[in-house]
Amino acid sequence: MNYTVLTRYRLTNDYLHTNAILKPVFSNVILPNVGAYLVEPCCRNTFKVLKRLAINSNNSTVLVIAECRPQIFKKILFSVGCFGAKVLFVYKSFRSKEDYSLSSVYKDYLTYVYQGMEQSGNFKQPDICFGSFSDLETFLRDQFFIVFNPPQRQSSALNQGTLSEILDDLSRFDTFVLGPEAGFHQREIDAFTRLCCKFCALGPLLFRVHQIVDGLLFLKNLQLNFKKT
Repeated sequence: MNYTVLTRYRLTNDYLHTNAILKPVFSNVILPNVGAYLVEPCCRNTFKVLKRLAINSNNSTVLVIAECRPQIFKKILFSVGCFGAKVLFVYKSFRSKEDYSLSSVYKDYLTYVYQGMEQSGNFKQPDICFGSFSDLETFLRDQFFIVFNPPQRQSSALNQGTLSEILDDLSRFDTFVLGPEAGFHQREIDAFTRLCCKFCALGPLLFRVHQIVDGLLFLKNLQLNFKKT
C-alpha cells in the first residue's frame, strides 16, 4: 500500500483540501501529526474523506548522532524518512565548535523528513529531538546500545568488536550511537563505557556519517522484513 505525505493541506470534517496531485480515484494520504486517511476526489483540489486508516510501524530503531553540518544532516534526514526510525536524537558533542542547530536547515528539519517519506511511501514519522550530552546520558540510561566508533579516530584502547562480529547483535539491539567524524571525546567514551553499550569498529574504510546511517537502517529494515515472513 502506497501513501502520500502531505505537508500543505486543509482538513475539514469530511473533506481534504490540497493542491497536491493525487490519484484520480482513491488515495491513501498521511497528514503529519494528524493521521492517515483514505480519500477520493470530488472536485478541483478537494477530496472526500472516506475513512481514517489504522497503520502501525514495527520499526523500533533509535538512532543517536552527533550534531553535524546541515548538508550532512539533510542526507541523514532523507535516509530516516526513507527507511523509517522510531527516534532520531541529535546531541551536542564535546568536539563540536559550531552551533549548527541555529541553521535554517535545522529549523526546517521536518520538511526534509516529510519529503523523504513522500518519495519512499513511508508513513513512519520519527520523533526528532536535540539535546546536550548530559541529556543523552539520561536518555541512554538503562538501555542496551551499540556505539559505532568512527574509523577516522579509532581508539585501540577500547574493547570493541568488528562489524562482522557484531552483525548478530543488530537483531537484539534497537539503539545505535554514531559519533562525530572527528571521533568521540574522551569524556563521551568514558560515559559510554559506564553505560550498557558495545563498541563496534568500522574497519580501515573511511565513511561519512550519513553513509553509516544508510547501511545501518538498511540492515535493520532487512531484519524487519525477515521477521514478517
